[in-house]
Amino acid sequence: MPSVLVVFSPENAGFVFGSLSEDQFRSNFHWRLVDNQWQFVLEFERNDVSQQGQKPLELESIFFRRFGPASELSCEMFHAFFEQFKEEVSAKRASGLFWGTWNDGVFRDIDEARILDCASFLKAEFPRVQWIEVDDGWANAKAVGTDVDGCLRMSTMDCFYQNSLLEEDHRFPSGLDGLVQRIKNLGLRSMIWLTPAVQSDSALHTDYPHWFQRDCRLHFMPELRFFDFGLDEVRDYLRHAFEVCFLKWGFEGCKLDFWSMAFEQPDSRQTGSNLENMAWFLDTLRSYLPEDGLLVHCIDLPFGSPYRAKWFNQFRYYSDSEGSIANFEMMKEQASWAAILGGLYGVDQLWELNGDGLGTFPHQKVSDPQFRLWCSFLVGSNSFRELAGWLHKADGKRVEILKKIANLAPVLGSLPLERSDIVGLPNPPNRWIRLDGLICFTNWSEVDREFPIDSPMMDLLSNHQFEDWVPVGAMDGRILTPITCHQS
Repeated sequence: MPSVLVVFSPENAGFVFGSLSEDQFRSNFHWRLVDNQWQFVLEFERNDVSQQGQKPLELESIFFRRFGPASELSCEMFHAFFEQFKEEVSAKRASGLFWGTWNDGVFRDIDEARILDCASFLKAEFPRVQWIEVDDGWANAKAVGTDVDGCLRMSTMDCFYQNSLLEEDHRFPSGLDGLVQRIKNLGLRSMIWLTPAVQSDSALHTDYPHWFQRDCRLHFMPELRFFDFGLDEVRDYLRHAFEVCFLKWGFEGCKLDFWSMAFEQPDSRQTGSNLENMAWFLDTLRSYLPEDGLLVHCIDLPFGSPYRAKWFNQFRYYSDSEGSIANFEMMKEQASWAAILGGLYGVDQLWELNGDGLGTFPHQKVSDPQFRLWCSFLVGSNSFRELAGWLHKADGKRVEILKKIANLAPVLGSLPLERSDIVGLPNPPNRWIRLDGLICFTNWSEVDREFPIDSPMMDLLSNHQFEDWVPVGAMDGRILTPITCHQS
């Protein structure tokens, strides 16, 4: 869960969100909004790691709120801090949905023609979609190479070392700048997937090995190498990459992936403080986007930290939707995370939960009831932010369902879920109540269930009409008629 650094000294007392690379200070911080007041529990420990070579933390360069030296750690002090933090980040909220190229069986198999065909379809049929995201796979084989099986490798940051290799890609005959312009001509905006990692066998890593952290590794992708973000040469190189993406090509948003481990894993060692380097990196990236640009945080560690809301509009809080929707236990786990982060902690008051790309998933053989359950959960949990797949060629029945729920999302604000609905139960919540009055019922159990309806909910339901995918859409007194197991 989110980390916090608590500073007490004769001169300063205050809170700092984030962690100092887990090598100087480790903390765990749980909070909950109750009757418009914040309750929190803080646990922390100091690690027995040498401080040599670490410069003092420059508090003013990160998000810090100072209180008087005589202040005590209290709920009131935290409440004042959090209200200030909310005020700083609340203006940076995204609107509209985006469509991305990764999920629904697409992955790196992308090209200009299909992206534009799908974008035209989305513009006509999904008026709430405002962004088209070109995910991993935009760099060609000349720039990033192929794996032993001949598949295109990840579009890592080393592809900007020799810019000429990115040109003349037959998949994008207009170039990425031309693609961006054609998307703009449709009345949509474009964003790009990036990761600040490189391949270990890349020319950049071979020529400048001292630019990279010696030991930092991603356990399931050990071939990746992470920059030492405290070096001036590295910062110049990253500025060059951002200039190409956002000034030359013209992208206005970014989905950032595989990045936080470079700052927060225990094996991360950089020149200077990791937290300050992270602040520099994200400040710099954000500065290349327009004020209303969209910055999406892919799942990393630790996800949900409110400190990240200083820069990001949305965050992915679970794994790729490809895996979740094909595995019922993963579906339940993702729903539980949405309830904890949105309903219990209220994180979505700072930035928007993103349940990952929602397509029609024909390759996963997902049943219609399970597909509707997933749609109900995403829209009810207020985490439906992203569409996926070649929807202009997809199954018409499921596309119609996506159109319906697209008109219901996104809505800003925290989920009013009771704590008893979330903690200590074997399944995720069965009802999701949004601030705008939308209610979704989801049956995660193995048996058919009836759901009790209290008076406030009865008042809401009296003015609502059930969507047509509810198995038995009627009410009997104060009880909703049975909903079949694994349906919604």
